[in-house]
Amino acid sequence: MKNGTMYAKRVKRVFARLKPAARQVASAEPVEPVEEMLRALLSYETTLEKADRALRALRARMVDLNEERTAQILRKWAAMPEAAG
Repeated sequence: MKNGTMYAKRVKRVFARLKPAARQVASAEPVEPVEEMLRALLSYETTLEKADRALRALRARMVDLNEERTAQILRKWAAMPEAAG
């Protein structure tokens, strides 16, 4: 490559400028894996806002994650008529 040394210096300068900004990024909050899976399933072919609304409706009708795990899928969908529309 022509001028490889010059480009290497440029890349090092860019990385030196980006490095402090990368340290300032806050780490993400830990999330419940089952809840994220449900959100992913509910967001299929819809917006995230509607999926979050459906997840809130589902969580309001279920006692805990174990009940969600053992509930039949048709019962889950029947419990959310306003979220489906």
